[in-house]
Amino acid sequence: MIRLKRNQIKDDLWNQCVEKSENPRIYALTWYLDSVCEYWYGITNENYDFVFPVPISKKWGFIPWVAQPPFCQQLGCFSTQNIDLKILINKIGYYPKIHLNLHAFSNYPASEIKKNSLLNLQYSYETLYQNYSDLRKRELKKIQKLSYSLKINQNIEDALAFWFEQWEKKDFFQNSWKIIIKKLVYNSLQRNKLYLLTVYHQNQIVGVSLFLLDFHRVIYLGGSIKEKGVNTLMFDFMIQNFVEKVQYLDFEGSNIQTIQKFYESWGKIEFENYSVIKKILL
Repeated sequence: MIRLKRNQIKDDLWNQCVEKSENPRIYALTWYLDSVCEYWYGITNENYDFVFPVPISKKWGFIPWVAQPPFCQQLGCFSTQNIDLKILINKIGYYPKIHLNLHAFSNYPASEIKKNSLLNLQYSYETLYQNYSDLRKRELKKIQKLSYSLKINQNIEDALAFWFEQWEKKDFFQNSWKIIIKKLVYNSLQRNKLYLLTVYHQNQIVGVSLFLLDFHRVIYLGGSIKEKGVNTLMFDFMIQNFVEKVQYLDFEGSNIQTIQKFYESWGKIEFENYSVIKKILL
């Protein structure tokens, strides 16, 4: 096993390993890590038979620690082989704190288990629609009668400005997220992975949602609305566009009960568990 600095990593070999792994995730591709991490390095071998990204952040601006980056739900080891994660975790080295989310195929003892919410899209739209909650159906019928229009990957700067303006009003918002989201949007646009959905009403933006196309799923990363029912319109639009084309619409799940309830209102949600490692050494 070798530790490679970012500038030592061969992107093609790294990304090929992720793509061929039993649980490929867009989060582990080099361009995605470059978008969301302050800094990261990799653990692999000479042939890139496995890859293990280690994201680094700085506490109080100067203490480096291993931290799961924002807008990056799952990392871990990506390989076609069975790799002992204990050896990899020990290879990380000494940091005062380690916080990593490991994907569903990881075999490392977890500090915490979290659930990811998935809607299986391998059915007809008619079947999926029948499983919508009554509230989703009512909202959809009501809003479809009004003059809303939806656009994908258009007027990106205006869409992001709307999104940030809405998020700045919320307690959880961090200003550094603007840079990360912009990097993600333009890097994924360049690679044909971006579905930035913008909703207009009377020529004004009333909703924005960011979706990325993963290997066999479309992932919802976030967004904002300012009119009731717009979220319902956007998710139904994405379901219609990706039904029977990908395996899942990935909501990423939420610990906030009202948000999770909204996800579950779309029908029979499947769950996958991923592991969280938390170690505080200082």
